[in-house]
Amino acid sequence: MVPLAAAIDPVIMKGMPAHITADTGIDVLTHALEAWMSANASVETDYYAASAVKSVMQNLPLVYKDGGNLKAREAMGIAAHYGGIAFNKAGLGYVHAIAHQLGAHYSIPHGRANAIVLPYVLDVNCQGSKKRLAELARKTGMVKSGQASKSDAEIATTSSRKYVN
Repeated sequence: MVPLAAAIDPVIMKGMPAHITADTGIDVLTHALEAWMSANASVETDYYAASAVKSVMQNLPLVYKDGGNLKAREAMGIAAHYGGIAFNKAGLGYVHAIAHQLGAHYSIPHGRANAIVLPYVLDVNCQGSKKRLAELARKTGMVKSGQASKSDAEIATTSSRKYVN
């Protein structure tokens, strides 16, 4: 099911409680990360996934603390749209596969189930996707100037921890 259009209205999102903001934001991040690490990733899905990751990392903390921040809310809406484009073309992975089961069995909200599972899957994926995760960290500005000489494995591990904190 792929929509023909998306309406992104930060005013509608303004009243969303902080815990729901966090849950949905982690879902957006998970969509983008799984699309990025997918065997079906492409130049196009990489663009959308990296843009979504960068936006979530910059804006989710802002909207969690201040739900009335319309600029950050709009950026999160666009990130959700970009993550959706990426995963509709590249697919999802183990985080969603496991999170759907947790949610159904234990009535855990979907984004929260993703948040529970994401650190474990990223740990496993760091082994096989260290180059891709390091590339994502570089593209999204998560690698600081003093870290440029670190190995892909170090960058992937460090950035993966940032995604889940």
